[in-house]
Amino acid sequence: MLAFMSRRRIEQRLAGDSDLASVRAIFARPIALSALIVLFVSPWIITDLYMTFEPLFEAATLIPAVLILRRILDRPLLPLLTVGTSVFFINGFHELFGEADVLSRLLFMLELLVLAGFSAIALRPRRISDVPPEMLASRLFRVIGYGLRAVFVFSSIAFLAEASGYSALADLIGGALILSIYAAIVLYGTVRVLDGVVALLIRVRPLRLLGMVGRHQWLVRRRSGLILQFAAWYIWIRFTLRRAHVWDEVSSGFRWLLDAQLPFPEVAITVGSLLAAAIVFWGALLFSRFLQFALAEDVYTRVALPQGRPYAVSTLVHYGMLVLGLVLAALALGFDADRATLLTGAFGVGIGFGLQTIVNNFISGIILLTERPIQVGDTIGMGDVVGEVQRIGIRSSTVRTFQGAEVIVPNADLIAQRVTNWTKSDRRRRIEVPVGVAYGSDPRVVIDTLLRAAAGVDNVLPEPAALVLFKGFGESALDFELRAWTGDFDTYMQTQSEICVRMAACLAEAGITVPFPQRDLHVRTVLTDARAEEQRVEPPVHLRDVEDERQAG
Repeated sequence: MLAFMSRRRIEQRLAGDSDLASVRAIFARPIALSALIVLFVSPWIITDLYMTFEPLFEAATLIPAVLILRRILDRPLLPLLTVGTSVFFINGFHELFGEADVLSRLLFMLELLVLAGFSAIALRPRRISDVPPEMLASRLFRVIGYGLRAVFVFSSIAFLAEASGYSALADLIGGALILSIYAAIVLYGTVRVLDGVVALLIRVRPLRLLGMVGRHQWLVRRRSGLILQFAAWYIWIRFTLRRAHVWDEVSSGFRWLLDAQLPFPEVAITVGSLLAAAIVFWGALLFSRFLQFALAEDVYTRVALPQGRPYAVSTLVHYGMLVLGLVLAALALGFDADRATLLTGAFGVGIGFGLQTIVNNFISGIILLTERPIQVGDTIGMGDVVGEVQRIGIRSSTVRTFQGAEVIVPNADLIAQRVTNWTKSDRRRRIEVPVGVAYGSDPRVVIDTLLRAAAGVDNVLPEPAALVLFKGFGESALDFELRAWTGDFDTYMQTQSEICVRMAACLAEAGITVPFPQRDLHVRTVLTDARAEEQRVEPPVHLRDVEDERQAG
C-alpha cells in the first residue's frame, strides 16, 4: 500500500523533473519494489528460515531486481542482465540434478561456455563502438568492462578445468563466478532502489525544510550514493569470497595482520590499534566538517548573531572536535594513565624549552575567537600592514593587503601589539579632502559649492552630513577641507576620487580659482675676490709718477 501511495505522489511531484526519470521508473513497479526490499532484508530478520530455503530466496530476490533494472538500465546493458539471469537459473537446474549426474555436468559446462562466449563477444571493438559516447565515459561502463574481462578469464579457466576432469576446481571457480554475477545484479538493483528512495526523501517534508538538504540536494544524494556503493561492494566481496570458500582464510589473515606488533621500543602498538586511531581521528575530522556545515546551513541562517560570531563558533567547534579526536585516537592506541602522565610531562618540558611561542599563539588565537577584537572580514592596520583579515587560524592569521599580498601574522602579535581596526563596529569611513582657493573668493560661496559637490556623489552618506571647514589663510590660498562619510569602506578610495572630480567641476562652474603656489624670488649679484682684482681700474701714468715721488720725498 505504501509503495502504491508513493507512486502516485511521485507522479504528481516529479512529473516535470527529467533528472529523476529513473526514480519514477523504479516506483512505477510498486510490487516488485516492495518484494525486493523485503527479500533483501530478510537474511537479517529470519536468518534460520533463510538458511533453510536459501536457493528459493535467491531466485525470488533476483526476479524483482531484474524487473526493476529492465526499466532503468540503458539498452546496451540489457543483454548483460538477460545473460546473467539466464545463467543463474540454469545453474539452479544444475544444482538440482546433482554434481555427479552427466546432464548436470553438461549444463554446467554450457553455463561456462555461454559466459565465456558472451563476454568475448561483448568485448569486441565493434560492439564497444556501438555504445553511446556518454556511456563510454561513465564509471559504470568501465566497471562493467573490467567485470566482463574477469568473467571471460574465470569462466574459461573453469571450463577447461571441467573438461580436463578437475570438477572440484571447476565447481569452486564457476560456482563462485555465477553466484557473484547474481549478487552483482541484486545489489545493483538494490542500490538503485535505495538511491531513488533517498532522492524522494530529500524532496519531501521534513527533510526538504532543512537548509543543508534543501539547498544541497545534489551533495546529499552524492554522499548517500557513495555510502550505498561502499556497502554494496563490501557485501559483494564478502558474498563472493564465502562462495569461493576463502572468506574464513582471508578474515583470519586480516586479523593476524591487525594483531601484528609494530617495532616501537617499550610501547605495545599493533597495526590494528594504529589503524583504529587513524580511523577515529579521520572520523572526528569528518564529524567536525559536518557540524560546521550543519551550523552554517541551519543555525546561523535562522538565528541572528553578531558579525564574526558564526566564524568563531565554527572554529571553536572544530578545535574541540580535533582535541576529542586526539584523545579518542590515543585511547584507541592503548595509552593508559601512566603513559598519559608521562606524555603530559614530556609535553610540558617541550613547552618549557621551545614551544612557548606556539602555545602563546594558540592561546592568542582562542582569545581572538572569543573576545573578537578583530574578526574575519575586518580591515585592520598594523604597522606597515593594512588589509582585510582572511582567516584566524590556530597559530597565525592571514591578512590580505590591498596590493594583493597575503601577510601571515602570528596571533600573539595581534593581541600584544597596537592594531587599528577600521571596520570593527561598522564599515563607514570618513573622507577628508583639503583644497585651497584664490584670495578674494567668498568663503561662504566656497563652502556652499563644496557641500553641493559632496551631495552630488552617490556613495556619500546623508548622515552624518558632509562638513566643510575653513582651516585658515595659507601662503597663496584660502585653505578649506571637505569631510564626508561613506558607508562602504572597501570603495572609499573610489568615492574620494569621485568627490575630487565633482569638486573641481563645481568650483570651475562657480568661477572659483584654485591658485598655483606663489613665491617671490630675489636675485643679488655677488663678485668673488679674484674677479674684483681683475676688474679693478689701473690709475693713469702721470698719477702713478706723482705717487712715486710722494713716497720718495
